[in-house]
Parts: sequence; structure tokens; C-alpha cells
Amino acid sequence: MKARKLLLTIILLLYISLFALTINIPEDYSTIQEGIDAANEGDIILVASGTYVENINFGGKNITVTSTNGAEETIIDGTNETEYASVVKFVNGETSAAVLDGFTITNGLNQYGSGIYCEAYSSPTLSNLIICNNEAYYGEGGGIYCNYYSSPTLENIIIKDNIAAVGGAGLYAEYYSNPILNNILIVNNSVGGMKKSANRYLYGGGIYCMSNSSLTLENVTFYGNHSFYGGAIYCGYGSDAELKNCILWNDDPDEIGTPTLVNATYSDIQGGFDGSGNINADPLFVDAENGDFSLEESSPCIGTGENGADMGFSYSTAEIIYGDVNGDGNVSSYDAALTLQYSAGLISDWTEEQITAGDVNGDENISSYDAALILQYSAGLIDEFPVEGK
Repeated sequence: MKARKLLLTIILLLYISLFALTINIPEDYSTIQEGIDAANEGDIILVASGTYVENINFGGKNITVTSTNGAEETIIDGTNETEYASVVKFVNGETSAAVLDGFTITNGLNQYGSGIYCEAYSSPTLSNLIICNNEAYYGEGGGIYCNYYSSPTLENIIIKDNIAAVGGAGLYAEYYSNPILNNILIVNNSVGGMKKSANRYLYGGGIYCMSNSSLTLENVTFYGNHSFYGGAIYCGYGSDAELKNCILWNDDPDEIGTPTLVNATYSDIQGGFDGSGNINADPLFVDAENGDFSLEESSPCIGTGENGADMGFSYSTAEIIYGDVNGDGNVSSYDAALTLQYSAGLISDWTEEQITAGDVNGDENISSYDAALILQYSAGLIDEFPVEGK
């Protein structure tokens, strides 16, 4: 058994050394952008807690940029004294293998897409982010902007307190862009920026989609968003949105500005909305006024989603997926690399959930053997971890 464990560890080390380099910020480079510039396809950029005042561009690289301690402790501040700029850009055809995970994205100021800007067939994976206090001073997409066949996947994200002059203060999608949103909180975003024009219509405080774009939303909560048309959502010019297990409440002047272009099921929509399983009842947030959108125990949204699921955003993804130590819902070689680093003492401060997910052999210890097992699982060599058979 010891020989087998040693062999698996050697294979893992060879795999990581050949196919993925881990770059630590600020140990290896002082800025995230310097790390990106030095990275190659498949590399991992691991960012320590702190505030990084910079504007970053993935430059077409399918790499993972992730924090060690999550969004609340790791901030990318896009304040730029010399030019208008988005905080993060994906504009060179990045795929879903380009991952941004575990940051607060804030203080972007640009014409369009001030928080995160996706364009030209760029469809990254965005997870575990807080996107707040960004402003599109002239156009659309204060928080996130998707244009020209750009279809990012968003999971476990809070989009709040962003501003756009024309539309989509939270998120804007156009020209055949089809973002997928899962477990997202979109609150207190407002259309009408510092250079808004009196003769320009203002659409979609939370989300605005147009020009043949289609959005898919599951477990998304909208609250307190404002626009002239469609406080939560507005679709136009051949676009549409599919909603499931969502909550739309207290948006101004209404929830959905274009009802015929939105299909909603198993959702709580203020004012009512036709669709299977939809309700119109106060969702009973714990303390919406102070930013807590958890559901009270007596909430009508608990257990009334599709197949008995809860409606709306959840702060905690309670289910533990063994091997998924970075919490993105997948088990990959990146999880194996993180587990190996943790076992060697190169990274620390894992949460209890990460430790549980990483201990795949069930011996109450994180070791290189766990990392090797995770790598085997990600490669399809095994279909179950030892801990799952106990």
C-alpha cells in the first residue's frame, strides 16, 4: 500500500509540474497582472488576502486566478487615476477554462462593463465573487458586460450597488451572448449614471439583455434594483430569459419590463407572473434592509421550488462534494493541486468544509494520497472515493 501511495504521489507531482504551474501572489509577483503575464495555459494563480489596486486582463489565457481566503478578504480595486478602465477584462476568446474565483471586484469606472468586461467570444467561468460599486458612466453593464458571443458561467456571486447610465446596472448581455447564472444575488443596482442623457431610455436595473441574447437563471434573487423600465429584468430586440427557482421582489418600478420575453417557473415574483409553480408572496428575508437575504424558517420560498428545492440565492452551498476543495462544483486537477499544496504546508487556513471535501480517503488527515485520489477521480480513473464507501 505504501508503494502504491508513493507511486500515485509521484504521478501527481509529475502531472502538476508538466501541465500546471502555480504562481503565488504576491510572493512570486507583486501584482495579479504580472502573474497573468507570466502564466501559460492551465496555470494557477493563487492570490493571498489583501487589496490589489489594479486592472487585470486575462489576455486570452485559459488559466485560473483564485484567492486563498475568499472574496471578503481578497479585493481587486479598479481605481485608476489615469484612465477609465474595467476592473477585469476577458476580450480575447477565453473559454470556460479561464476561471476567476474568490474576489471582490470593485471601483471600476468605464463607459461599459466597469466591473467585468467580456467580449469577442469570451466565455469565462466566474465564481464566488462580490461585484460591487462599479459604474458604467455612459452605457451599460455596471457590474458585468457581455457582448458579441460572450457567454460566461456565473455561480455563487453577489452583484450589488452598481450603476449604469443606460441599462443593465447589474449585468448586460447583447449580440448573441448567453450567460448562465446559478445562485446569484442581484441587489440595489441602479440605472442612471453621472452622464445619463435625458433622451435615452433606461432599462433593466438588475439585468438588461438585447440583440438575440438568451439568459438562463436558476436560484437568482433580485431585490431593490431600479430602472425606468424593468427594475429586475428587461429583455429586448429578440432576446429572452429563462428563470427557475428565482425570487424577484421590491424592484422599481416593476419586476419584469417585458413579460412576453421571459419564461419563469417555480419562482416568487412580486405582483404575480404566469408560469408553473410561480407564487406571489413576501419571501420573508431575514433582514433585507441590512443586506441579509437568507430566508426565514417560515418563508413561502422554502421547499416550493422545482422538485422541492428552495427558491432564491443561498449564502451557503451546504452539500459537500468530495474532492471539490475550491468549491466550484467540480472535481478537477486544480483541486488535486490545492490538496497537495495544503498537505505540504504551502497553503493554509482552509475552512472546515474544504478539509472535509479534501479528506477523500476518510482518515481525518489531508495528505498527498488524498491529492492523488482526487487527480485519479478528475481523470476518470476511479468513480468513487474511499470515504464515500464508508
